[in-house]
Amino acid sequence: MTTFPYGKGLVNGRHGKGMLNTTAFSVSMDALDYWMNRLNQFNIPFKQPQQRFSGEVFIYLEDFDGLGLELVFNDKDSRKGYDNHFIPKDFAIKGIHHVEIWLDAYERTAALLTTQMDHQLIAESSDRFRYAVEDAPGKYVDLVCTPNALKGLAGRGTVHHVAFATPDAQTQLEMIEKLNKFGLEHTEVKDRKYFTSVYFKEPGGVLFEIATSGPGFDVDEELASLGEHLNLPQQFEEKREHLVEVLPKFNYPTEKYRQIMAHILDIKTAGKPLNEAEKALIMIHGRGGSAQDILSLSQYLNVKDYALLAPQATNGSWYPLSFIAPVEQNEPWLSSAVETIGKAVEKALAEGIKPENIYFFGFSQGACLTLEFLARNARKFGGAAAIIGGVIGEKINRENYKGDFAQTPVFLGTSNPDFHVPVERVYATANIFREMNADVTEKVYQNFGHSINEEELELANSLIFVQIEFQYLFLFQFKTL
Repeated sequence: MTTFPYGKGLVNGRHGKGMLNTTAFSVSMDALDYWMNRLNQFNIPFKQPQQRFSGEVFIYLEDFDGLGLELVFNDKDSRKGYDNHFIPKDFAIKGIHHVEIWLDAYERTAALLTTQMDHQLIAESSDRFRYAVEDAPGKYVDLVCTPNALKGLAGRGTVHHVAFATPDAQTQLEMIEKLNKFGLEHTEVKDRKYFTSVYFKEPGGVLFEIATSGPGFDVDEELASLGEHLNLPQQFEEKREHLVEVLPKFNYPTEKYRQIMAHILDIKTAGKPLNEAEKALIMIHGRGGSAQDILSLSQYLNVKDYALLAPQATNGSWYPLSFIAPVEQNEPWLSSAVETIGKAVEKALAEGIKPENIYFFGFSQGACLTLEFLARNARKFGGAAAIIGGVIGEKINRENYKGDFAQTPVFLGTSNPDFHVPVERVYATANIFREMNADVTEKVYQNFGHSINEEELELANSLIFVQIEFQYLFLFQFKTL
């Protein structure tokens, strides 16, 4: 995909018929949650997932110039994702999935694709017709009938042309002959150093390019370092100094995108001030929740004299994928989340609250994070209540969990079935905590759903947040008058 750096003076274009309006990229179906979370982290708006064809889910978004983009989640693409060492390779973009062209009517463009360019109809749905030389992501052209749409206008945020690959100069000449017979005007063959090109407008008005696959972009640099230096066709070498001066500086801030994948420390507080409290409760919200949400549950717990601390997950999620995904696929967010809980504990300790007076309450993703933190940092705490959660990872790595809970009371509540947390993981977590000398109580509710029920709160109060009531005996001395 090539972009043209026209600068800030270019007027905005307009999506519409007679244009290629959306470029779609192919991603594994398993990557949907990951990418939604990543886009949220960078505050990039996107439309909610939709299904288009069988086995294909997409989300639509636009870049900062308004260029229409899609991420298409599917299991048909056998290509490997691009590994940049900070997006998990299993969730990385694999390449272009399809291009989407809006037309008044699709028939003439379809005729060009099928009779001259070796395409065939692959699928259709409503006003969308998908063509390809073979049924595989990366080869699709979607023609969408939009007779009521305005005509598109070229400018910022629009696509200039779409290129079709042909093996070599001979097949390119054969394609030129087909264009001549089809009655389409075209340019002469243009030498681009890395390939040769021919351009023409298809019947709907979109600019097509036929480009040779060779010689390729690696003729003057190694693939591993592609794009790190300004390389020019020979005819432009004499203008290198001028071009270096006028071309926009390219500085892709990769470190920025790595760093934002850590949680920003944000601990909300309520209840008794930390410096006045003898006990502290750390409350950890679930995916899509907030610190304020989980703090509101304190009204149902026996914690009126506790200092309450609730860390806020950046963009509402502690880690992007299921808690039973491989741990490395939830990094670096998971490690950052565990560290955030540790910071909340340190905050309480710094105010003189003893470890045995620090308590925990977590729900759903927050329950999983609570249990993971505790298992990694076992010691005598006040107690913990985890509603619908378990230790984290596709496989439980028992080596990560060491220490002695010294009979810290732990309550695990869950539903069976639960569509996020298998009951088997809850039982396995209970056994690990017992092996680490915790006093564990688990309670399973059949078909209750993914929520907190009244009995779980009552059990949390009776098992964890126990109020000791003192009865005072008053002695009255009577004097005989």
